[in-house]
Amino acid sequence: MSLCLFSLITKAEHLQQMQQELHLLAQKHWCSHVNKTDYQGGWDVLALRCAAKHQHAHTILQSFAIEDSEEWQDLPLLDQAPSVKDFLQHLAVSIKSVRLMRLHPGAVIKPHRDHGLCLEQGEARLHLPLQTNPELRFYVADQLVPMQEGELWYINADQMHWVENKGSTARINLVIDCEANDWLKEQLQIVAKPDMIKAALTKDHLVESSNLSMGGVFHLYRLWQKIQLKIQQQIPSSAYAGEWLLDTAVLDLCGIGLEPGMQALHQYADAVDALQWIQNRRLTKTEITQINQQLQRVAKGASAVKSPAQLLSDDQLEFWRTQGYLVIPGVLSKEQCQQSCDVIWQYLQADPAQPKSWYQSTDKMQKIMLQLFRHPALDANRQQPLIRQVYEQLWQRTDLVMSTDRVSFNPPETQSWCFPGPDLHWDVELIAPVPFATQGLVYLTDTTEQQGAFCCVPGFHLKIDDWIDSQNKNAIELQQQDWANWPVKAIAAKAGDLIIWHQALPHGASRNTANSPRIVQYINMYQATSDA
Repeated sequence: MSLCLFSLITKAEHLQQMQQELHLLAQKHWCSHVNKTDYQGGWDVLALRCAAKHQHAHTILQSFAIEDSEEWQDLPLLDQAPSVKDFLQHLAVSIKSVRLMRLHPGAVIKPHRDHGLCLEQGEARLHLPLQTNPELRFYVADQLVPMQEGELWYINADQMHWVENKGSTARINLVIDCEANDWLKEQLQIVAKPDMIKAALTKDHLVESSNLSMGGVFHLYRLWQKIQLKIQQQIPSSAYAGEWLLDTAVLDLCGIGLEPGMQALHQYADAVDALQWIQNRRLTKTEITQINQQLQRVAKGASAVKSPAQLLSDDQLEFWRTQGYLVIPGVLSKEQCQQSCDVIWQYLQADPAQPKSWYQSTDKMQKIMLQLFRHPALDANRQQPLIRQVYEQLWQRTDLVMSTDRVSFNPPETQSWCFPGPDLHWDVELIAPVPFATQGLVYLTDTTEQQGAFCCVPGFHLKIDDWIDSQNKNAIELQQQDWANWPVKAIAAKAGDLIIWHQALPHGASRNTANSPRIVQYINMYQATSDA
């Protein structure tokens, strides 16, 4: 059995209800953590279950987790959090202590060990973040644990671990100590190191896509090998270009995304580390089966087209045909948009009420693009059935892959900050004929034409092939246009509205001359199979 430092176990189904209960519990009397030498700043505890002998004792004694006790008792406070209690009751483990642990902004839990608190000793500590922020860093044995709200994680507390909260909001975790039974070990998938290639990696060792060594996922091990061979310059960077759609699809179908997925696979030079990375995604067997079925169709170039739902009106379809874009109102609710904006403000460590905070220099941004791909709120937006159904009708097929893309933050221009782009452009190589494909985004804020709105040249998809042939320029030169001479249209829409456009339209964001930022999430679907 290999040593497990941490692993994702499951995801909470009723996170919103638990967070609502947390709001009420936050008003209760919390106890400062007693080990004052182990932390700096604010770190406090609210006990929900404790050793039975302390159920009527002082809160300090109830807050202790490691006890030589055979009997454990829920505290009355847990009855005020029925969703939390229900979550605990559905864990197939013998639970000992349960606490809410709050780490205040700027606080640090110093490196320490909780001796014996690990699977190997028959014990387990589980963490369920109910409130966190992008600047929270939880380390176990020098490795960052990528905890997200609503995810239940095992951590090996017997190893050196520490936490830093550099964010502007408190981190609150539900912390559960329990016995490490067979069910838990099965959930963690603790196995010996897989039988992967131990010899020096060479192009002669490149496996087939059907090799499932990387977490049971089709093609993923081959993709990791190709990246490592290119890093070692054993194969040219252009090798296996024909597999690009398959490379992209495996990362999107696993819910990782192309850019963060490629970064991770470049980072893990050891196949076992890469395996742990994909196992931390906690894909279920059913999910892996569905992913592999679609990837196998991609690899074979075989489509599985079914008749899509017909949601769009004749007028909408005619507008799409002639103009090349559509605005679909209300694909997300106001609440979903607000939750998504809250995530983005936290990521930026900015305050919507403090305009000066909108312009901090940060490596989190690439022009107006934020390197924020994954969060439960953003993931939930991608799963809205209406979004998929609209794309399927425009594509006239149901075997589409959902991209895992970034978000964007476009604040108003000031004397010291000018819109950095991207200006109008195409995201497709300008060689005729330009194939059909879509792109899309959802406004997370009400957006006027002057508010850095999405812009495009309506109808250009109908003439782009003739235009390319008439220009006598290469694809790079064609991108260099004086856009002031083009009939560019800014598209105003409400928060929650989806904008989809044909990839042949020149498009981009614009200067924000209003008073508030434009915030969007990019959401698109694409065809990964061939009709040939």
